Amino acid sequence: MKIYYSLTEALKEPDRVQVLDLSNQGLTEIPVEIFQLTSLTVLHLEGNRLTALPAEIRQLTQLATLDLAGNRFSLWPDAICGLTS
Repeated sequence: MKIYYSLTEALKEPDRVQVLDLSNQGLTEIPVEIFQLTSLTVLHLEGNRLTALPAEIRQLTQLATLDLAGNRFSLWPDAICGLTS
């Protein structure tokens, strides 16, 4: 299984991307383009500066692993409760 470390590269074949690692990139929000990756099963977002998750995260219906360690959440993001996997 190929791991993508660049959203730009992943968007070149959005239906094939299963693992995306955007760790330690200084993100303050999740790029909306991620929601085009309909086959995504693993998303690494650890070590960024995220404080919230958008409700659109629920569109990633195949997502089984979401790593959010080392971000700036003060509360458990409600959007996680809507994930199906």
